[in-house]
Amino acid sequence: MPVRANRIPSTASSARRSVGTAARRRTQAERSEETQTRILKAAANLIRKRGYAHFRTAEVAKEAGLSRGAQLHHFPTKDSLVVATLEYVFEQARVLSRRRATAVNRPRDLIEAVIEDAREFFFSEHFMVAIDIVLSTSTNQSVRKQILDISRKARRPVEAAWSEALAENGVPGQLASDIVALTLSLVRGMALRTLWDNDPKWFDELFSLWRQMIKVFLRDRQPELHASARFAADIFGLQRVAEKNGEIAFRSDNRFRTLSFSDGLSQSSSIGIEVWDEQALDQVEKRLSRNGFAVSRATAHDCQLRYVQAALLASDGSGNSIDLVARPTQSGRRYFPSRDAGITQLHGVGMRSTDLDKDLQFWKELGAEVSDWVGDIAYLRIDGLHHRIALYPAKQRGLLYAAFEVETLDNIMQNSYFMQERQIKIVQGPGREPCSKQIFLHVEGPDGIIFSYVNGMSEMGPARRPARQFPLVPESLCEWGSESKDVPELSAGVD
Repeated sequence: MPVRANRIPSTASSARRSVGTAARRRTQAERSEETQTRILKAAANLIRKRGYAHFRTAEVAKEAGLSRGAQLHHFPTKDSLVVATLEYVFEQARVLSRRRATAVNRPRDLIEAVIEDAREFFFSEHFMVAIDIVLSTSTNQSVRKQILDISRKARRPVEAAWSEALAENGVPGQLASDIVALTLSLVRGMALRTLWDNDPKWFDELFSLWRQMIKVFLRDRQPELHASARFAADIFGLQRVAEKNGEIAFRSDNRFRTLSFSDGLSQSSSIGIEVWDEQALDQVEKRLSRNGFAVSRATAHDCQLRYVQAALLASDGSGNSIDLVARPTQSGRRYFPSRDAGITQLHGVGMRSTDLDKDLQFWKELGAEVSDWVGDIAYLRIDGLHHRIALYPAKQRGLLYAAFEVETLDNIMQNSYFMQERQIKIVQGPGREPCSKQIFLHVEGPDGIIFSYVNGMSEMGPARRPARQFPLVPESLCEWGSESKDVPELSAGVD
């Protein structure tokens, strides 16, 4: 039990305290939490050293440097202490695993990171103790159930975090979840095998083999990458210009590249925003860093991949990757697509937002302003047009659509008929946005990404006005009556 200070301090202690700064007195809740943590750490240490069969609660208080009464006050029974200890240990592992998954940024080998994280958990003595307790004939059903519940509660968020990391790096959502589930099952099985056959060298070889198998599997899925590339060029009407390092680049205007597809795990999806020059990049970097946004300078290799002279790699509040670039490479040749869809330029993007307030702060640091709202959907302008960026509240982050401007309304209608004839899924449109007067046609590519043809967006004019608020109803998203029933962000609640 913590030693309480004497209510009548000696003269010497009074003198020392009179010349120093008085420490903040901890609350009862803080003292109680500290005591519980000391007990749980001591119990975890004893279980780790001696195993569950030789675990004695009477030794915990001594290990923690507390009285037996303090221990019994917080954990009156052995079962309550054991359950709380495992919950504490598993929670520490859960926090660490999620931190690892979130910190991985454009990894060279995500599968290896998943394996190493799972190995650290499942090969730990605490996991083995949990298995020992669950299988012990002396463990009652209530304790067994609590431990299983703790394990599920601790590991499911970790699985979700790694699945999300894979999905954000180009692996389809369900496939990402399946790969994580199989990987964790493999590691867990090998961990249990150590009970009768512990061969770390062999385990290393098996895990390396599994990592290579996943890489080969994902590489064999590259025909899907080329299917997306064929769709972009032959169906949608972009010009294919380059393919290297697992990336296929396309252009839609005088810039060398405005869209790229990449394979499997090479990098996460991102959008690029051009700034004036390198000096502007310096200013943006300072503003974003000052407000707590993740931002780093692109390496020469990063710039080469993006066909720019300089860039900042940033993340908004939701974690969407935003590349801020200076001096993008221009093409000396005329834009010449394989199919004339009437495309004149990359017009804008729609982004999924899981933290709208933070994302708005990010874009406002870049000089964007809200033109209008539809419900909580925010349309942001960065030049004289109504909007270039649209933020859609969503359950997961990522690119919702890429919008390409076409010359006339006729192009919108011609492309609509073209898609219908080839049985390409039209997500929404032709339609017109009431707030921006932009005519649109949303179509779905083979990988689920939405491509959009747009035309006729209104200009804001020199006079500023406050952002208008439209209700979140179908007619606020399309005044022609076209509804999207398959994409929640575009459906205004339509099932």
